Formats: sequence, C-alpha cells, structure tokens
Amino acid sequence: MLIKEIEKQKIRFKRKISYSDKLCILPIKYNNDDELIVQTPVLFCPFGEGNYNSLDISLLNSEDNVNIKDLEALLEYIDALFEKKYKRKYNSFIIKDSFFPARIRTHINKECVYFDEHSKMVNIGGLEARTHAKFLLHFKELWVKKDKYGVNIDVIQVKIYKLDKQPPKDYSFIDSDTEDEPDADMPEKYKKMIKVGIPREAVLLKMERDKMLGGITGGKIVLKKTAPIERKKEVVPCDKPRISLKEILGAINKLKIKKQ
Repeated sequence: MLIKEIEKQKIRFKRKISYSDKLCILPIKYNNDDELIVQTPVLFCPFGEGNYNSLDISLLNSEDNVNIKDLEALLEYIDALFEKKYKRKYNSFIIKDSFFPARIRTHINKECVYFDEHSKMVNIGGLEARTHAKFLLHFKELWVKKDKYGVNIDVIQVKIYKLDKQPPKDYSFIDSDTEDEPDADMPEKYKKMIKVGIPREAVLLKMERDKMLGGITGGKIVLKKTAPIERKKEVVPCDKPRISLKEILGAINKLKIKKQ
C-alpha cells in the first residue's frame, strides 16, 4: 500500500502463536486479515546487505523530501504502537545514533524479487552498499521473549535505481596532433614559448594578459586590433640663445686674424 492509503487505526495484531515458553510471535494484520505491506519512496541503503540477510534502509533527506517525511511519520507511529504492547524491553526497528541519519532495520526475505528502474526483473546476489531503491516492506510479526521483544520486517520486493552513472573505463581523452602547435598568426615571442614545451592554453592566457589576444575562432587565435601609434618629433628645449650662421663665420674670421 502507498503511505497515503494507510489508515493507522486499522493496524492490529492477530492471535498469539507460542513456539515455547520462551518465545512466541504476534502476527501483524491490517484492517481485517490483510497483511501490512508498505511501499516506500526511493530510499538510500548506505551499507548494503549485512549478516543474516539484514538490511538497514536510511531515512536520509527526510527534512527536505515530503514523501520520506510522511514515511518517517508513519514508521514512528507504528513503532510507538508496538512499544505500548508490552511492559518489557522493546527493540525498536528505527535505528538512531549520532553518526548517521535514522535507519529502518529490516531483513531481506529469501523469496525477495528485484527489479530495475524500467520494471524489468533482474537477478542479483544482493543489494550493494550505496544503493537507491524503492521497497515493499512487509510488517510481519512481533517476536516476544521473556525479557524483550521486537518486530520482524521483511523486504519482499526491491526496485533499484541507477542514479550514479558508471565512469568510462576505456581511454576517453580526445587527442589532437595540432593542439600544441603555434598558430601562424601568433607573434614570434609566443611561438617560441610553445616550441619550448609551454602548453598552448598557458600561452593563450599569457597573450590575454598582455592584451594581445582578441579571441579564438574555429580553434584559431585572433590577434587584438590596435590603432597605429603616431610618434611625435621630440623637441628638446634650449635655455641658451640661438647663434646665427653669420655670427659663427664672423667669429672664425677673427680667430684667423689673431693667428697672423
């Protein structure tokens, strides 16, 4: 049954079955004589199948997922109902500790059937750790001993969801013979950087920092267009008065006369 279809007040117990003076079971029923089978939303199994076919199913993300939150509320109601049945020690099927989110302690039925996310039956040896799946949980019975009691919950069907895609195992890099060759339009300074072994991506980054790279089109670089620089003639200021050519020639003639 879906969680929203379950009427909590219809969860009851059948007549006790005694196996010995130390052990008896109390079958669980729903409504009249129906079995109490709960369909869960997609849940997380952190550890996989354990000893004696045990399986802990996590209620991770119950605060953010409405469906998991509703399931947790139903389980807590059932757990409280079972706890009131006897005055002796009760082993809760909801495991809570400070290390992990709350978990449901179940057992995988030996006749459990597994399906993939496309509803096709699959043959697997058991659930692996870190599996996401939906479950049909059969709340089977209370087991009762002299000093304690608990509940048996069987997993009778599992629908597995492959949420984590497997990474490729073969070599999957895309190699190119020209990926580290310099471009024809690349300035000589940067061509030399590639020829000595510097990766092309690093050289392009250097060009971008030097404001030489305008972009990359079709795998080829585009140099940044810059306006031509007009060089102005430098005018050197002179504080001394200028001497004319006539004055220079007159000074030379005076020196000649003095030598004679």
